[in-house]
Amino acid sequence: MKRRTAILTLGGLVASGGAAMGTGAFTSVEADRDFAVDVRNDDSAYLALRPVDADGNVVGNLSEGDTDRVPETPEQNRPFSLIDEDTGRIDIAVTALNADAMTVISNVFQIDNQGRNPIDVYVDISYEGEGDGNPDVVEVSTSNGNALDDDENPVELGDGNSLVVDLTFDTSGIGPDDAIADTITIHGTDPNRGESQ
Repeated sequence: MKRRTAILTLGGLVASGGAAMGTGAFTSVEADRDFAVDVRNDDSAYLALRPVDADGNVVGNLSEGDTDRVPETPEQNRPFSLIDEDTGRIDIAVTALNADAMTVISNVFQIDNQGRNPIDVYVDISYEGEGDGNPDVVEVSTSNGNALDDDENPVELGDGNSLVVDLTFDTSGIGPDDAIADTITIHGTDPNRGESQ
């Protein structure tokens, strides 16, 4: 008698649960909420890109006119990076490479993870201009020698951490009239979600 009562009670719970779910169905909901979106310059975004000097030290806030440690012109033959005051984006200038040579340029710019999670970082070099470029001439690495141009083996960058980017150019068979590359793409991906930052 008691066992039968228990079984009937369980059946009642299942039936009432199904009824409760059925009555709460809806077709659509529209609810307005405040949503603040703020676009930042490259040097203060979630994935921050910061200019560095020849020693790898971060240059001051160039978007506010702090240009004391930046070369005045590319003609000084020192590759450099800075934040464009008009666009807020980092610009990288590499000038006067030797033809048929291997050139290593240390401390080009810094990548900071200012998000909330660790990210996997890798870099693509490409040519988007007219004619053929030679982006394969460029190798990208961290200042401690880890390759940064392999999307299959990205470098992990923890929350609040940074890395400095070095560039290596192998201009074997490349002459002064040959285009090399004009776009550098920095990818930051949450390894647990697989979405670019």
